[in-house]
Amino acid sequence: NLVPTPNSANEFPLVNLESGYFNWTVRCIDSDPDLNPFTPANESFIIDMLGPSIALNNPTDGAIFNTDDIFFNFTATDFFGANNLTCNITLDGNVNVSGIFAASGVSNGSLIENLSQGIHSWNVTCLDDFNNTNTSVTYTFTINSPDLQINDSLIRFNNTNPNENDSIL
Repeated sequence: NLVPTPNSANEFPLVNLESGYFNWTVRCIDSDPDLNPFTPANESFIIDMLGPSIALNNPTDGAIFNTDDIFFNFTATDFFGANNLTCNITLDGNVNVSGIFAASGVSNGSLIENLSQGIHSWNVTCLDDFNNTNTSVTYTFTINSPDLQINDSLIRFNNTNPNENDSIL
C-alpha cells in the first residue's frame, strides 16, 4: 500500500522479478467525502532474461558418416514468444554458417559441404528479439573415408574378345 502523490506520475519499484508474464492493475480511491474508486484495465508486461532453448537434431552426437556433405538441423524455441530468432552454426570452434533467421519452434537446416575426414564438433548459438543468447550443447560426429572406392580407370580387361560364359580376369 503506497500513497501516491496527487496529480503526478508515480513509480512503484519492483525488484527481483524473474522471467515471466506479468499483469498489474492500480485501484485508486479519491479522498473524503466521496471515496469514489477507479480501477483501470489490467496492463501486462513480459520480463525475458532467457535465451532460446536449442535442440540439435542432426547430426546426432557420435554419428559416423561416409560422406563429406552433412545436413545440419536444429530447433530453437523462445520461451516468451519471440517468433524470429537469429542463429549461427559453429563447426570445430568457428562460426560456419551465420545469420540464420529461424522461426521459434520450427526445425531449421543448413547443408555444409566438403568437410574434412575426422572428428568434428558442432553447436548452435541463437539470439532472441531481446538480445538474449544461448548456446546449445556441443555434439561430435565423424567423417570416415569410404570403405571401398571404385574408380573405373583402374578396371582392366585382359581379353578383348571374350566369348559368352568366358571368365575375364
